[in-house]
This record gives sequence, C-alpha cells and structure tokens, in this order.
Amino acid sequence: MSVANPTDAELARVRAALPGYEIGGQIGRGGCGVVLAGVHRGLGRRVAIKQIPPQFADDMQVRRRFVAEARVMAALDHPHVVPVYDYVEHDDLCLLVLEYLPGGTVESRFITAGFEATAALAVALSCAAGLDAAHRGGILHRDVKPSNLMFAANGALKLTDFGIAKIVGGEDTLVTRAGEIIGTPSYIAPEQVRGQQLSPATDVYALATMLYQLLSGVLPFPPGADALALLFAHAYGEPVPLTEVAPFVPQPIADAVMRGLAPDPADRYDTAETFGIALAEPAAHLWGANWLTPVGIPVIGADTIVAAATGSSRGPRGSSAHQPLTPPPGPMGRPPGPMTPPPGAVTRGSGPITPGPQSNPAPPPHATTADSLSREALRQPPPTPTDRPAPRPGAEPFTPQAERRPGTMPPGRGFAGARPEFGQNPGGGGASGVARPVPVERVRPKEPVQHGGVRLAEVQRADLVPVQRVVTLPSPRVPFLAAGVLAVATVAVAVLGLGAADRNLPPTGMIRIGGVDPASGTVDLDLSKPVPITVAGGDADGAKLSVDVLGVRAGGQGAVLSGGSGELAAPVNRYVLAGQLTGELALSHNGSQTAAYRFGMKTAQRSTTTATAVGLLLLLLFAGAYAESNARTLRRGSARFTASVGLAVSAGLLGVAAVGAAWMLLGREPTLPAVIVCAAGGVAAGLALAAGCRRVGKRYRYVRIQRLRERA
Repeated sequence: MSVANPTDAELARVRAALPGYEIGGQIGRGGCGVVLAGVHRGLGRRVAIKQIPPQFADDMQVRRRFVAEARVMAALDHPHVVPVYDYVEHDDLCLLVLEYLPGGTVESRFITAGFEATAALAVALSCAAGLDAAHRGGILHRDVKPSNLMFAANGALKLTDFGIAKIVGGEDTLVTRAGEIIGTPSYIAPEQVRGQQLSPATDVYALATMLYQLLSGVLPFPPGADALALLFAHAYGEPVPLTEVAPFVPQPIADAVMRGLAPDPADRYDTAETFGIALAEPAAHLWGANWLTPVGIPVIGADTIVAAATGSSRGPRGSSAHQPLTPPPGPMGRPPGPMTPPPGAVTRGSGPITPGPQSNPAPPPHATTADSLSREALRQPPPTPTDRPAPRPGAEPFTPQAERRPGTMPPGRGFAGARPEFGQNPGGGGASGVARPVPVERVRPKEPVQHGGVRLAEVQRADLVPVQRVVTLPSPRVPFLAAGVLAVATVAVAVLGLGAADRNLPPTGMIRIGGVDPASGTVDLDLSKPVPITVAGGDADGAKLSVDVLGVRAGGQGAVLSGGSGELAAPVNRYVLAGQLTGELALSHNGSQTAAYRFGMKTAQRSTTTATAVGLLLLLLFAGAYAESNARTLRRGSARFTASVGLAVSAGLLGVAAVGAAWMLLGREPTLPAVIVCAAGGVAAGLALAAGCRRVGKRYRYVRIQRLRERA
C-alpha cells in the first residue's frame, strides 16, 4: 500500500493474505504507509494492520529481518508495548497485525490539549517501562517519539513501531542522499547520526528529547529547513539546558533530562529503567506519593520505577504479573543462542499465523493507577534513608536535599513561583502521601511540530544510504597539518633562498666602484653621496649605474667619464630602496652601450627604513588580515568558494611577503625562483587551510546557527 488511500486491488491482496480477518478501511498513516483496520473473525478482536512497503519487501534481507524481528516482537509481553498478534509473509506482502489503539497519539494530545508536568512525567515513565522490557528482550526501538506512543482504550500508553527501522535498514540508520532521514530527525541520537554502535542509551536519548519537549513546548535543537542541519545539530551540538527554556521545571528533574540528552552515550543513563527511576524519585519527593493519581495515565509493569514514583520500597523484580519476560538467549549481554518464543507466541508459516489463546490478567500488584495508588501509596510510611532501595548498578543513588552535602544541589524555583529546596515540603506533602500542589498550566507546542524526514512508502530502496555516508564530518587535522607543513617550507625557502642572483662580473682589476673592485666582492655604497668610478682600459667615455630587483631595472643616471674616471649619481633614493641589491653598470662609447656588468652591492642605509619596507609591511598586514577574514568565514560555514579562493590568494601573498621580509631583515636578496616557489607554497598552504576551515565550518553551520533561533 502506498501513502495514498488504498485501492480495491490492494485491499483484496491484504484480504487474501489474512483470510482470518475482516479487513476494513484506512485508520491512519504511519512511517510504513497506510494503516488498515481489521477484526479477527474468530475472536472478534479489533486490530491494526501495517505493511512493510513492497519496494522493501522485495529485498530478501528485509524479509529475513522481518520474520526475525516479528518473532521477537511477538514474544514481548508488556503493558506499555503494543502486542504483535500476527505476522504474515504472503507473496510480496509483509504484514504486521497489531493491537488496535483507539486513544490517539501523545503527539496529537500534546498539540490539542497539552500536558501538565505530572502528565509529561507519567508519559515518560510509561515509555521507560516499555523500553526497559524491550531492551531486556534484545530489541531497540530506534524511533521513540510522541507519534509512536499511543493510548489504549483504558488510557494506558503503548509503544508502537518497534523494530521497523531495523527490519528495513538492518544495523544502519538510513537516509536519502539529500540527508532526509527515515523517521523523525528531531529525536535522533548522536550515535545514530554518526553511524556508530547503538545501545539502550540510544532510546534513552530519544525519550529524554521527547520529555524535554513535553515539559517546555520546544525541542532541544530547533527543527530546521535543511534536512542535514538537524542531524548535524544532534550529532555534534550541545542541547540548550532545559531550565533556560522551562525555568519552572524542578532542578532534579531537569538534571535527569539533560543527562539523558548527553551527547556521549557513556554519559547517559545506561538503561531506560535507571532513567525512569531518576525521574520518578524526585517526582515523588516533590509532589507526594500519590502524584500520579489525578493524572490518569497508569504506569504498569516496572516494579522499580513504580516504587520510585510512589516513594515506597522496591520489590524484587519479577513479582509483578506484567514483568518483562525473562530475556531469551541472544544479544545485549546474554549468552548467544536461539530465541524461543514463549507458549502461545506465533510461529512462522506460509499463511496467516494465528496466536494462541490469550488472557487478560488482573492488574499487577505494583501497577500504578488512580485506584490502586490512592489505596496503596497512602498506607506507606514516609521512606527513610535506611529503607530506600539500593540503586541499580550504573544508576546514580537518589539523595534528598537533607542528606546531601551543602552545595551539591542548587536551589531553584518551584512550579508556582519560588522553587523550594529539593526535598523540602512547605505546606506538607513529599513522600508522605499528601500530594503537594502541582501546576495546572498545560504546556503545548511553542513551535510548529515538524516531523521532517521521509516515510518508507515514499522512497525507493536505491534512494537510501547509511547515514554516515551523508552526515560526515572529517577531521580538520589533516588539512591543518598539511597547511602547517607547507607554511614552514615556504618560510624556509624565503629565509634560505632558492638559486642565486644573476651576476655578470667584470674582469678583475678592470673597474673600481667606490674604491672596490666588484669582481672581488660586494660593493658598499652610500646612497646619500655620489659614487666614484674608475674604468681601466677600454675606451668607455660614459657610464650609468642602476639596480636590478627580480629582473626589473630601477634608477640609473648617466655620467661622462674623463680619462676613465668620474662620479655617478646614486642609482636610487636612499628613502626608497636600500639594503642588499644587485647593481648594474653600463659602459658606453659615443652614446652606444659597449658593455654591461652585474655585481652585488650593499648600501650603507638600512633597508627597514625605506618605502619598500613599508610597502612590504603593508602587504604582510593586508594579506594576513585577508587570510584571517576568509578563514573565519569558512569556519562559520559561509561563502565556501569565494572564501577558499580568497584564502589561497592571501596565503600566496603572504609567501611573497615572507621573501620580502627575509630580504629586509636578513639581507637575503630575493630571486625570481624563490618568489615563485614561495608564492606557490603559500597558495597550497592556503588551499589546505581552506579545506580544514571548511570542515570546521560544516559543524559550525549545522550546529551553532541553530542556537540563534528565538524561543518563545
């Protein structure tokens, strides 16, 4: 069936696959597509029928996972998990027959009526109880969200869509190539986005996200228009503290929620049970043992959570009639072996599979309902430190304020104004059974409820890839390291030089400039005075002295030689250019050049005091500032192409400036090969730096920008 209304032909195929059921019309839409109503012909039991989309059911691996997961789900027996009555493979159909839940979803009730804080906690405790049973059975939900929590006819909450993500994607979390996730990205755990190993802490994260939303009306990360933005926010961001968006939430409850949202799974509660206890204990101490009575949402089938919620001693696991089944051998810490369904569970066959007789047992001894709680909890004496149950391994012990050291639990404000010290009970209440006044204000969504993602029925299998192929954040260390190595090599070339200046020395003893034979060494010149010159031999009657910088001739004024001697004007102004230079002497006769010689010269003036030095300094500052500006732009995830080019160009200019700095400060006369190599090295370093900054900017773009939204 597609997401559109089922056709008569599609309904006929479902009827052929499920002859034991009367198939009705559409009753809803889920991630798998249309949900049909049905009635078991023999039992008269109403059911809901879901189908794995045909484009996935054609995959043999999906069909094998369907059977394996359906068997495990059918073996789950818990009041807060929707039971799987039947699972059928028929031709190209894979069908799940589930309990019919007429009470709607938590999401729809949240939107229409809202939740008080006590009701939100009751929803979370019910979900934690169901998740704990599933985890003990070796099943992760992987898509906990308000729309997958539905109310049964008796008001109890039940988790639905267990195992659907694994049936379709196996161990991978699937997304489209555009980054749209299958499911709802608002509740996805960081390790799911990163494609890492999943654990019960993955479902704890989703549950904590949902509770955060029910308590505050907003999500820890804003739903963005970009499909990738929300995934990156969950993968690499930090959630906004709950007390910032909902300051009326008691501090111990807010702390438990934020620990459930820890980015690192090792920092979260390791099980749904410990998370439920961490929420239930402060609720009982803040609002009294019978705080669940007026809520109307029963919490059943988890002795430890129920005991914590009522402030009573925890009974031994297994004393409740609705305790989770003993986990079969298999994954999640149990010895390997085949999984055998309990008596009455369904088994695989070629046609419809009819479950064995089922009973409706009486409410368990520790079921928290409005009736049982009012009678049982009020008879319990106030707990003392000695009769409080020991914490489960891995859980943080619960300690009221009176037992804590000063400063370990900061004071805050209560629901109705000033928050009392944790464990204090102005006006009576606490765990004594006398309920403390609780807020009556209902929290509704303060931002549009956006599901995002895509439905399985809307995509083809070939369009989906593991999430880690799309949401990748490669480390910037490699490009940064490459940029550093290239920068060091560029500076080394600038300092040590590359090649030698082009020289054309005159014969020894032929010419003396400033009293020095240029053939024997560097000529020292004072640019503030005329330069005496003597030419021995030849018939030169004129000379011109200039300087050569990277092949460009500068300065030079001709002078007449008399008897081979004369004075030449300084080739350049001492305030413009000085330092280690290449001089060029051109000799002429009757106005025609007869010879030209190139030699090393050094001025008496310091090169750092010249206009050239000032120009190189300005170039260095400009290139540095331009490089920093482009790098900052890239780190913030903006203008990737233009900023990358700008960073490469500015880094190339910095390479040229490095050659000039070595010339001015160290007297290393620049050569054209050195300038070219340093410019190229600077460009390469800039490109590597740009690559690293883009990687940093990818995180900034998808995480930090999310913090700029306005919260109501």
